[in-house]
Amino acid sequence: MALSNFEVYALVKELKALEGAYVNNFQQIDKGIFKMRIGGETLIVWPPETVHITNYSYQAMPPSSLVMHVKKQVKGKRIEHIEQYKFDRVIVFSLSNGFKIVVEMFSRGNIILVGPDGKTDWAMRYETWSDRVIKPKKPYNYPMTTRLNPITMTFDEFDKIFTQKDIIRSLVKGINMSPAYLEEVCARAGIDKNASDCDRKILFEKIKEFLNSEMQPGIQGKPVPIKLITRKEPFVPKDSFNQALDEFYFLPERKEAHDRTLEHILNEQKSALENMKEEMERSKKIGDKIYEHMNELQLLFEKINEMRKEGMEWDRIERVLNIKINPKDKTVEIDMS
Repeated sequence: MALSNFEVYALVKELKALEGAYVNNFQQIDKGIFKMRIGGETLIVWPPETVHITNYSYQAMPPSSLVMHVKKQVKGKRIEHIEQYKFDRVIVFSLSNGFKIVVEMFSRGNIILVGPDGKTDWAMRYETWSDRVIKPKKPYNYPMTTRLNPITMTFDEFDKIFTQKDIIRSLVKGINMSPAYLEEVCARAGIDKNASDCDRKILFEKIKEFLNSEMQPGIQGKPVPIKLITRKEPFVPKDSFNQALDEFYFLPERKEAHDRTLEHILNEQKSALENMKEEMERSKKIGDKIYEHMNELQLLFEKINEMRKEGMEWDRIERVLNIKINPKDKTVEIDMS
């Protein structure tokens, strides 16, 4: 259950308290899970699941040669800056020696140590895509997106994204923000996410307001930085988003948390399957009805075409044939009950 863009955004706000502290250690505690001792805090780094300050104690594995290499580069270095890259699911820790620890919180997740020359020095996972590569001594490039950054987007940019048949699809396609939080913004704005359009200025301002709102962290089925009116699960408030993540992902119990997540996903999939079955049954009934009246429908369409060729207007055709016609998309509504 990877963190979303907005959750990374909220997390980085809290992690910035570590800026100015020194990295005292870098260790591995499990496959794909690391911990960094920064000042007096211990940071769990488990991409794509979580990055958070923990109050629990975890036993480190015997260090591998690669972990020792990373430790050599980062130990004793000051954390100068912690940022989220362009509202993406990427956290960047900039160190005083020019190195950067880049944590990618998408797909399978990754940790990349980038040297002062901008090239990959080490990575938890080496990968190659059509537009970027993570390999030793190769330039590290951040993931690219064509979607708008909700923090920096202007209204003129926002106004151009409404190209889909409903609001939520346009938002998801146009803005680099998870569907769950975009739906939350719609709900808070009192806007029907399935409507074809809305007052875009109000929605734009509501997104900006949501991003700048005071965080209200807790656990609501999963860790959330703010209480969501669109989620049915009870909300359990926490002192910080870090605390919510720490308690939810307490590693000795992470299988239980993982099972809770899988159960939630399974229930959602079962519900979606039932809805799909109902839709298939409805579509089958419509198809059977069309097949049953195929000859009458063919004669009707031929009659409509003849009337149009004679110059008859759509509204008159509707009255004569007792049907409803949408001239814009040339659809015909017929009562076949």
